[in-house]
Amino acid sequence: DMVLTLARVGVFFALTLLIVHSLEDVRKVIWATALAVFAIVIFSIVSKTNIAGRYFATGTYDPNDLALLIAVTLPLIFYLFKQSTRIKKVVLFFVIGGLAIGFINTGSRGGMLALAAVVGAYAIRGGVKQTLKIVAGVCIVTIIALNFVDTENYERLLTVTELEEDYNMAGGGGRVDIWLRTLPLMIHHPLGTGIGTFAVAEGSQGGQWRSPHNSFVQVGVELGFPGLVIFILLLYWTIRDVRAAGHRNPERNDLYVSMEASLYGFCVGGFCLSWAYSYVLFFLIALAAVSVRLGNQEYSLPEAQPTLPAQVRTEGW
Repeated sequence: DMVLTLARVGVFFALTLLIVHSLEDVRKVIWATALAVFAIVIFSIVSKTNIAGRYFATGTYDPNDLALLIAVTLPLIFYLFKQSTRIKKVVLFFVIGGLAIGFINTGSRGGMLALAAVVGAYAIRGGVKQTLKIVAGVCIVTIIALNFVDTENYERLLTVTELEEDYNMAGGGGRVDIWLRTLPLMIHHPLGTGIGTFAVAEGSQGGQWRSPHNSFVQVGVELGFPGLVIFILLLYWTIRDVRAAGHRNPERNDLYVSMEASLYGFCVGGFCLSWAYSYVLFFLIALAAVSVRLGNQEYSLPEAQPTLPAQVRTEGW
C-alpha cells in the first residue's frame, strides 16, 4: 500500500510540473485546488461526519488533517482574491466562509498553530498593510462563521495555549510521549527502519503501535538521518527559492508570499501530523517549483533593444 501511495504521489508531483506552463496555468490550478477543498469541506459539513463532534472528510482527512489542508490552502486563496475581478471575489468570499466554518468545526489545535504560522509569514513577508487586510477579512468571516459552528469545537480551539494541561504534553501515549520513545530508533537505525514501518517500530519499543503524528519524526525513523536531512533541505530549498523569486519579480511577489506562507503552515502543522508523504506537501512543492521556474524565465528575458531607423541601417550604420 505504501509503495502504491508513493507511486501516486510521484505521478501527481510529475503531472503538476508538466502541465503548468504559464502564470495563468498556475492560477487555474489554484482555482481548482480552492474549489476542490471547498467541496471536501462542504461534504463534511452537510454529511456531519464527525469524531466526538469534530468534523472530518471521509477516511482520507481526519479532523486534524482537514484543518491543516484548509490552513495551507487559504494563502493561495488570498492570492486569488487579490488578483480576481469583483464577481470572482464574491465567489471566493463564500469559499473562505465555508473553509472557516469547516476549520472551526474540526476543533484542531494543531491546525490553529498552522494558521498562526500562515498569518505570521504574511506579517513578516507580506507587509503590515497586507497582513492587516487579511486579518481583518478573516475576523469578519470568522464572526459570521461562528453562527454555524459547534460551540465545543470553538472552545477547544481556544485551549491551544493551555499546553501544560494537554494530554499530548503530559499524558502517556500522547504525541510527545511517542516522539521521545521513538527517538532512540533513529540512533539504533541511522539509515531508517523502512518506509511505512513506523507503527511496527514504535510498537516494538513497548509502544501502542501508533502513527508518529509528526512528519519529521516519521521521516527520521523510517528513512534515517539521510532521509531526514534531505526532507528538511527540500523544505528549506523550496522556501528559499520562492522567497528569492519574489525579490527578483516584485510584480509577482503576492504569489510567492502566498506559497511561502503555505509552506510555513505545513512545517508547523506537519510537526503534529504524519504528512511526510502526503499529496498536499508535494503538490505545494511542485507548484512552487513551477512558479519559480516561470519567474526565472521572465527575469532572464533580454530587454528589448532599440531599433535603428531604416535610413540609418541602409547607410551602413
